[in-house]
Amino acid sequence: MIGTRDARRPHMTRRALVIGCQTGVLNGVLNDVARMTAMLSSHGFDVHSITQRDATREGILAAFDSLIAHTRPDDAVVVYYSGHGASVRNPDYLRAAREGRVVPANIRMIVPFDKPEGSDKDFRAVLSYELSAFFWQLTGVTRNVTAIFDCCYSGKMARGHETRGGGTPKCLLNPSTHGLEATLRHLDGTGRLLDAANPEGNPDTVRLVASRPDEIAIEYKNAAGEDAGVFTDALLAVLAETGDRDDVTWKDVGALARKRVLEAPSDQHPDVEGAADRLLFRIETR
Repeated sequence: MIGTRDARRPHMTRRALVIGCQTGVLNGVLNDVARMTAMLSSHGFDVHSITQRDATREGILAAFDSLIAHTRPDDAVVVYYSGHGASVRNPDYLRAAREGRVVPANIRMIVPFDKPEGSDKDFRAVLSYELSAFFWQLTGVTRNVTAIFDCCYSGKMARGHETRGGGTPKCLLNPSTHGLEATLRHLDGTGRLLDAANPEGNPDTVRLVASRPDEIAIEYKNAAGEDAGVFTDALLAVLAETGDRDDVTWKDVGALARKRVLEAPSDQHPDVEGAADRLLFRIETR
């Protein structure tokens, strides 16, 4: 991952990791990846994309490790994911409650291409704990980090959930939890199960998400007749409209994207968390 220099800041490189897992009934993920890659490239980012069989659990973890290893202070970094999200009951929740410990009731995750190939000892998903830890590592190197997730992180997914006007939910329903407890024990041993390591608590990550925690995100046929994530479609349209303006913040972009999503056949509510007052791909605020 070599990176592209920013002419305004000669010591800053723009790097992006784009991840796409078109699994199950999803049809628009690879379109999302191609269009997001083109947008980031137009903004001077050197984009490393991994999809399908390259986007396994191990492939995604290795890509994050490589991104962290190559990132330097003051670099601008973007991470994008399109695919299924999932949420399962935390197997430690009841035990923790009895012991007076506070842990989340549900564990959220993104779904790699090889998730169906997991076993009792091999839980092939990338947990929110792991994602949070990666972003803390990134912001330990550079404060200029933006995360974009077009998937469902719902803790209330239910089979047969209806979406207004149709559309395909970007969530894996009733995912297998075989191997989850072993994975959690392993992460606990590596120090990645930290209460502080959560995206909401990281002040240096701008986090654009496709829906609220209790909602699903969907893909649909867009105006061009292409399969696409509703959120990705809206976000790219807004970024195309704002162009190279240097007075636009992520909060502005999020509000405009949310308006577009609510006008589409979708019940999801995109949001911008973290350093939303920053100018696009910069650490300066308006």
